[in-house]
Amino acid sequence: MSDDVKLRLPNVVYLGVDKAGSSWLYDYLNAHDSFGLPFVKDIYFFDRHWDRGLDWYSRQFDDLRPYTAEICHDYIYSDEALQRISDSLPTSTRYLVFLRDPVDRIKSAYGYVQKFRKYDSLEDAYSYDNTIIDNSLYAGRLERAFQILGRNAIDIYYFEDLKLDELRFATEISSSFNVPVGQLPGRSNKAGVSRFPRAAGFGRGAVQIMRRLGLMKAIGVLKSSPTLRRLIEGDFEPNWTDADERYARECVADQYELLRAKFAIGHAEWRA
Repeated sequence: MSDDVKLRLPNVVYLGVDKAGSSWLYDYLNAHDSFGLPFVKDIYFFDRHWDRGLDWYSRQFDDLRPYTAEICHDYIYSDEALQRISDSLPTSTRYLVFLRDPVDRIKSAYGYVQKFRKYDSLEDAYSYDNTIIDNSLYAGRLERAFQILGRNAIDIYYFEDLKLDELRFATEISSSFNVPVGQLPGRSNKAGVSRFPRAAGFGRGAVQIMRRLGLMKAIGVLKSSPTLRRLIEGDFEPNWTDADERYARECVADQYELLRAKFAIGHAEWRA
């Protein structure tokens, strides 16, 4: 852990998973008086940009609030990132993990990649991007997170509860930090296939280039643009067939029981 008291490091970190409410959490905490966040969600410091150093990372957090938070949904998928987090952040840091029915998360991830490219099937898409399915294999990733960061440091929440009652969900999170309920952001990251996949792909590529250059403030401005949101957010329901459903269920069939048996984790609405 760094001994440099001048570093402004987060004391709240969202570890994952993707497609489970991380954008909602960023919007909710970013509008809350008790939390200071970077200009953009997903800095990817501990996995992709570690070479920039803790000084660079510290400069991403401008606000001095009771809580400083980073939301990055990929950290849970990297042992190296988890170990760097453990070595760099204070032992008092709180970690959040949102889970979603593994098959529903796959369906959402598949819908997202269809914004930028057409695939014949889920299996076809998986051959190009294995995170579509592998990121729903929660049991192994949670086990590593618990081992490296400590089970008591990680709070588990469920996307299904957010979908059912946003106010109650926000109240539960706020109460865990002993702060009042903040402004509710409503739905984040509208699902659907973009009408303009090439333009959406161009916008996504521009954001990726800016990430590599470390232009986080510029990314924040671009991603908040109504024009970009219209390009990326879709009006059409993603293609999802019965064959896709069967394939997804086969791939994550063991996760439901593994989570319950090993960690007593699961949600009543999950459809094993």
